[in-house]
Amino acid sequence: AAILVPTGYLSDLVAAQALAGTCTHALLDDASHPALQDAANLLEARVVPFQSRDPKALAQAVNRCGARAKVLVLTDGMFARDGSVAPLGEYLKVLPRSGRILVDDAHGAGVLGTNGRGSLEHTGASRERVIQTITLSKAFGVYGGAILGGRDLRRRVIERSRQFVGSTPLPLPL
Repeated sequence: AAILVPTGYLSDLVAAQALAGTCTHALLDDASHPALQDAANLLEARVVPFQSRDPKALAQAVNRCGARAKVLVLTDGMFARDGSVAPLGEYLKVLPRSGRILVDDAHGAGVLGTNGRGSLEHTGASRERVIQTITLSKAFGVYGGAILGGRDLRRRVIERSRQFVGSTPLPLPL
């Protein structure tokens, strides 16, 4: 399911408000976009930074959280500063089965992957435990953002995100 929002920056914040209370620890790539840093603060979880694009550092952070932790990883898909791509498949391998990833793919969507579907397609990572946020203002050349996830996430956004419900929708021509 795709949820349209007024901006790409807002897509991370809306997703985080919807996910608030579902995780105990937000594991934040230390080179993440400021939108993800702001989103982490909305999750009602302990924020634990880890070294950028380092699956071993992520695994250590997961272990420090404890066996009962419910973790959500927050990372860029493609980092704007240098064009590097997060190792999403490796991240999924080190997460517990209940762990999920919120990937801000503002710079990867429309650019990476055979079909332009972003960092997930580029790395071959499964969408099963991943929420992907994108902006429409970069590769797609229009205004707005989107959250790509399942129907449960869409329901949670509508029920729990004041930023989504209280925002002005995209103009009809878009």
